[in-house]
Amino acid sequence: NRDMASVDYSMFPPVSVEPMATAGTGGLTDSPENSARRLVTDAKKALEQNGAMKHLKRSLRRKMHVLQERKVYKREGKDGDLEEIVVDGWINELLRFLAIKTLVGDTTKPFQVMPGEPIAVAWEALLVMPSYYSSVCHAMGNECVLDHDPFEFHTDAEEQKHRTKRYNATMRLYQQFFDEHAPYLYWKEPSVEKSAASVFLENIMLKFDCVIGKSS
Repeated sequence: NRDMASVDYSMFPPVSVEPMATAGTGGLTDSPENSARRLVTDAKKALEQNGAMKHLKRSLRRKMHVLQERKVYKREGKDGDLEEIVVDGWINELLRFLAIKTLVGDTTKPFQVMPGEPIAVAWEALLVMPSYYSSVCHAMGNECVLDHDPFEFHTDAEEQKHRTKRYNATMRLYQQFFDEHAPYLYWKEPSVEKSAASVFLENIMLKFDCVIGKSS
């Protein structure tokens, strides 16, 4: 995996995007809900104009196990239509998260808001396309890209308490800006519980180390 913190996004100027309609020209009021939804619309337009949307969708289709592991989504066979709906929703919720960060000015450390686990995965999928990520951030009106807030498994009790506090604050902001509750499918509370795949790989490595130790 790439170290997101090591990527200098200033090296990747945003790809060209046509000017977006403002609240005045679009007939929207300055209510929090309209402002947030407008940012999401602008970001989607940026992704679609530059061909990034199809790449992001392809990446998330390969990460569907993230939703399946948490038992919040079960894929029955090869239902392409259902998968497309789920992926579209995943991208929409990622952009809603970035819109929240934009509206509250949560651009650098110390961070105020926190994504659910699936949102964090989608965020990283967009981050590995620096030019497109830069375009999304600028389309939302940010002068600079939003700093990444990586999820760390190994945290102490105090850090976990702080993480939960940030997550709860994010849920309140979500309801304030979008006038509805965040869908659990994409916004499961972050936890230090490792995925089944991670635990399996760690067990394999432990057994491998034991075998090497006995043979040496």
